[in-house]
Amino acid sequence: MKKFTLIFWVVMFVLGAASMASAALIDADSASGTGTYNNSPDPLLIDHVIPNEGTYWRADTNVWWYGTDPVFTIDLGSTYKVEDVVVSVDNNDDYEVEYSLDNTTWTHLFSIDNTYGEITWGMDTMSTDFTDPEYVSQIDFTPVQARYLRIFATDGDYMYAVAEVEPYGQPVPIPPAIMLMGTGLLGLAGYSRKRFSKKG
Repeated sequence: MKKFTLIFWVVMFVLGAASMASAALIDADSASGTGTYNNSPDPLLIDHVIPNEGTYWRADTNVWWYGTDPVFTIDLGSTYKVEDVVVSVDNNDDYEVEYSLDNTTWTHLFSIDNTYGEITWGMDTMSTDFTDPEYVSQIDFTPVQARYLRIFATDGDYMYAVAEVEPYGQPVPIPPAIMLMGTGLLGLAGYSRKRFSKKG
């Protein structure tokens, strides 16, 4: 009986550790855009290169455009629990960030207002992580499950730019290796219990 109890708690620890894993940088699978814009969203929006704040909005590090038609979609490659996002956008404009599981139905994640951030000209970095020096409380959100993120401009001076959309989180469901380990340990627990009951 003691062996069964020990195995049970080992399984619970493994599964609990997986569920409490801290958010890690997500390597997005691809980025794409619709409409007319300059420079390639893939890899610029997902290359983990955030330009210095105050960088010219039409720099080679950025995807830039005129008007509010373009929409840029980031495919994370699989479903994640997205906990934080770091973005780099032109400072004096409004943007919308949404998320989706299927690239069809989209839900609001957060909005960026032209008054957010501390930069008065050029590219501005903003983060939803309260431990980040670039944290902006107005864009913070409750973690969501998503495979896709998208960003687009909604208002401003008609001249827009995005340099990076950098999500942080953890895979959903539990990573296969941990799931297999948990299943194996549960199976072992069942086998040990069966042997114990036979001896009794």
